[in-house]
Amino acid sequence: MKKRYGFCFISAFVMLMWSLPRLTFEGTREEVLFSGAWMLLAFCVLAGNLSGILYGKSGRRETSKAASAAKVRQKGV
Repeated sequence: MKKRYGFCFISAFVMLMWSLPRLTFEGTREEVLFSGAWMLLAFCVLAGNLSGILYGKSGRRETSKAASAAKVRQKGV
């Protein structure tokens, strides 16, 4: 799962670097609004993938209390 987050983070970073020279922050109001919205969305994507990498749970471990309680109940039966 972390590999997917890593790939998405790198591809979003590449898209951001590719688009920065093409975005304009001077011009009409619509151009500036589009550029700002695009940058905000790009940073949200980067932040979401980075948090998935840093705080995401590993695929092998189950850390939820409900899963632990279910295992205890199955062993008791």
